[in-house]
Amino acid sequence: MNTLREMVDFASPLIAERFAKHGMIYPMWHVVRGDGNHEIKTDVGPDKDAAAILMRAYFMLVRARRYLFIDEAWMAAVGLDRAETVTRYASQGRLSEFPDRREAVMFSGEDRNGDSIMGVRYILRPEHGKPTLAPLEIQDRPGVSYGRFVNMLHVGEK
Repeated sequence: MNTLREMVDFASPLIAERFAKHGMIYPMWHVVRGDGNHEIKTDVGPDKDAAAILMRAYFMLVRARRYLFIDEAWMAAVGLDRAETVTRYASQGRLSEFPDRREAVMFSGEDRNGDSIMGVRYILRPEHGKPTLAPLEIQDRPGVSYGRFVNMLHVGEK
């Protein structure tokens, strides 16, 4: 796996199998270290802020070339008018309480070259039966992303 897209294509069916078996997934990172070895990191702890700090430090320690972060997430469409969108979010509070939210498994990756990828598999929860994942959707032109798990390879670099 030499590209972020190959990493997502490899992970997506494995995550679907895990989701079908357990009905959920836990956060995980697929890391390509500086020496070319691949690792899967899980169970970094329940606190997302601490997990982000720990993973950033780990990426520096192993001189990570690229990573793919996989987790369940709430997502909402962002309109063209960012000011209007920010106002709507602020009035709703947390994204998990936003009326237009969608539940998804998110695949978010970055590499040392500055490339990034974002993929989603929406979680489908039928009235009867087990939840499943929709097909993988790759955002060919990911927008500007914000958050604790973004730009994790380039912190503190000049």
